[in-house]
Amino acid sequence: MQKKIECIKELARNKKLFSLVVILFFVVYLIIGLFIFRDYGVSADELVQRDHSRIAYKYINEKLFHREVDALSGLQDLPEYENKYYGVAMQIPLVVIEDVFHFQLSLRHIVLIRHLYNFLVCYAGYICFYFFLKKVFMNRWFALSGTALISLYPRFFANQFYDIKNIIFVALNMITLLMLVRVVEKCNFLNILIFAFSAALATNQRIMGIMFPVVLIGYFIIIDIMKIYTVNKEKNPFVLRDFVSILKKYILIIVLYMLSWFAITPTAWEQPLQTFYATFVKFSHYDTWNGTMIFNGRFITCEERPWYYLFVWFGISIPLLYLILFMLGHVYAVVSIYRSQDKWNDIIGKHKWLLCTLVLFWGSVGAVIFMNARIYGEWRHMFFVFVPFCCIAIYGLKWLLQVMDKKIVFGVIAICLLVQLIWLVKNHPYQFAYYNTVGKPLASGFDKDSWRLCNTEMLFWILANDDDDQISIELNASNGFIGVSQALLSEDEKRRLHFTRENPDYILDNYVTVIGNTIEYDGYEECYTIWVDDCKIASIFRKE
Repeated sequence: MQKKIECIKELARNKKLFSLVVILFFVVYLIIGLFIFRDYGVSADELVQRDHSRIAYKYINEKLFHREVDALSGLQDLPEYENKYYGVAMQIPLVVIEDVFHFQLSLRHIVLIRHLYNFLVCYAGYICFYFFLKKVFMNRWFALSGTALISLYPRFFANQFYDIKNIIFVALNMITLLMLVRVVEKCNFLNILIFAFSAALATNQRIMGIMFPVVLIGYFIIIDIMKIYTVNKEKNPFVLRDFVSILKKYILIIVLYMLSWFAITPTAWEQPLQTFYATFVKFSHYDTWNGTMIFNGRFITCEERPWYYLFVWFGISIPLLYLILFMLGHVYAVVSIYRSQDKWNDIIGKHKWLLCTLVLFWGSVGAVIFMNARIYGEWRHMFFVFVPFCCIAIYGLKWLLQVMDKKIVFGVIAICLLVQLIWLVKNHPYQFAYYNTVGKPLASGFDKDSWRLCNTEMLFWILANDDDDQISIELNASNGFIGVSQALLSEDEKRRLHFTRENPDYILDNYVTVIGNTIEYDGYEECYTIWVDDCKIASIFRKE
């Protein structure tokens, strides 16, 4: 009896210790984010996205509050706006902050607030992902491991500070997955309402969010069919009351989801169903952009993108540890189902979340390939599949622990993550240009700084190292969006710079139109270069 009591006490101590480890992880991560969010440049899309949200905010004020906002009066009206189908529900709080300050905040402060907000939303997503994994695996080590994989992935680490579209959608995916689990565990009105709202937010952000209610309803249909089959097999009557109860559940999910989406999508207020359909059609085959990108050592357009485009990017830009665990996750799935005594019931029972993540990953990737959807700018439009990817990887870790010594497995993973953490620190704030061991030798033949994030740092460097009152910088294709890059500069700093196409003092280059590391400009010398590993991602050329 005494031995049993000691075991219980030891278990309680271990549980308390691990709780402290989890809390410490999230506290340290939050503190780091709060200290470094100012370090990142301005991406090409940030100010455009801000315009989308301000136009929607103007419409909301006019329709709901009959209020004219003078600072927004010069903007287009939402119904006539070319980009009205972009969902901006997650950005509206940022415009509210601007409104609170009477739209008098400097552009620098606005951008920094947006970067901080971006990080905090992602941080909330990581917390939800931890609890999702904890519910799925019933193990805190697995939950923390999966959260560490996704939150320490270098490309995510950088993008979480400035990507208001794709990485916010990733965060909403993590939040909605937790709500999905809650509905499956207990299908009551409150859980369905919270799930419907989070799924609507995800759909507003990216139309692919529709996959969550589809997956949930699909799962319930399978479960209900099995119940009906069991009832008939046992020769019990299936009464009308049972049918009504099942139907009510589906109607409630669909109605609450659609009402939530309409409520947070101002564009849909006048023509709800037509707008939903138009949004789906527009973004299922987005054809507005058809510029060139560097892929596998050559320039291609979206129309020339090969079917294996995503797999190449996965193979060169995701850490090898992640890829190995991901593949082992599939081994775990095959072995588990093969060994199952009651395969069908196990698939929809104890293996349902494994099936769910496999469907979310391969369904999304397969849809892009089958529909030839337009993907560009590396693979950031598909960042959301990294959520089920990491979940499948943890299944791989679970299988690995069954066939190998636990100390060796956790030791190797700890070393790999430590090496990755050192890389994050060493290459701060250019984590967006991460390539794995296989990808590093090939990096110069792929996109690197397609969002021109290095422009801001290059402008700061010129201002700090040139004492002239007036400095001229060349406008060119490679340093595109240079006006956006000035957002973090003070007004005095902006006045010192002017941009020209003729005989400038400096030329900036982001290597977006260059394959390799070599570029020369007649009459100019390379005076400052940003490297990631052995690859140049940006350079400044000064007139000789």
